Amino acid sequence: MNWAMSYSSNTVETFSRPHAPVLLHESINVLKPECGACFIDATLGYGGHSELILKRLRSDGRLIAFDADPWAIAASRQRLADYPNIHFVNANFSRLKLELARLDLFSIDGILFDLGVSSPMLDEADRGFSYMNDSPLDMRMDPRLSLTAAEIIARFDEDELKELFFQYGEEHNSKAIARAIIKHRREKPLEKSRELAEILRPYSPPKHYHKMLSRIFQALRIKVNDELNVLKMALEQALELCKPGGRIVVISYHSLEDRIVKQFFTDACRGCICPPESPICTCQNEAQAKWIQKKPARASADEQNHNSRSRSAKLRAIEKR
Repeated sequence: MNWAMSYSSNTVETFSRPHAPVLLHESINVLKPECGACFIDATLGYGGHSELILKRLRSDGRLIAFDADPWAIAASRQRLADYPNIHFVNANFSRLKLELARLDLFSIDGILFDLGVSSPMLDEADRGFSYMNDSPLDMRMDPRLSLTAAEIIARFDEDELKELFFQYGEEHNSKAIARAIIKHRREKPLEKSRELAEILRPYSPPKHYHKMLSRIFQALRIKVNDELNVLKMALEQALELCKPGGRIVVISYHSLEDRIVKQFFTDACRGCICPPESPICTCQNEAQAKWIQKKPARASADEQNHNSRSRSAKLRAIEKR
């Protein structure tokens, strides 16, 4: 598919449907945007978090909003057209330092990450993120990327697929699933999301079928977008860019993301790293940050009832020293 030619008003309309940002007030209250400050929304999406940040910043603050998806940028430009103090950056958040340097920005007052795939992106039939649509197995958040989910399915051998589904999907039946895909693709290419879903139906009890599909689709999406590596890169840059007192707030949705965030934050907040048996500290290591939200904040029961995506969300935050 030629993504450059496929943009239309229909795509913006998909993003324009009601979309509830997860942990909206909780995340912005922890982030603490203030008048006159400069903040980053590293995951713009439909712009729900950005809009509340802009209201808190008022006219003398500044927001830099990143998203790798050009259609998210287009939709949010429409939604946030009344805010002249937002700058849109169509780039992955792994490019934080590079893109800010182009704006002559070398420090910020805080940054928000709302990880994962947005609800409108799941709804977009041509993107292949959901097994609920019969769409091409694409799964690129950034259409400029070269690797698609269909190419992974077509090119990876059985061991590579098994490892992918086990490591990134935490799927314990990954060996059988990989074997089924290899068997099917010998007869015909596997290029559609619903076709993949049907092939996998025998490998899970009916009551666990959708959870199994979610794990497989998650693994493919993570691989296509290199999500875990770019998250590590972005967290390192965020900590470097933040001024003392600046906060990094992250909302994650699965254990692989949360594990990376928790470990990075723990390391950033650790002071002495000498062995426990050392009588005195000789490492001279100083903590770079302090915990603001160590035990993850979760969505309220009411939010979970109204927005199923919020059920797995975990919010953690640190403040740079």
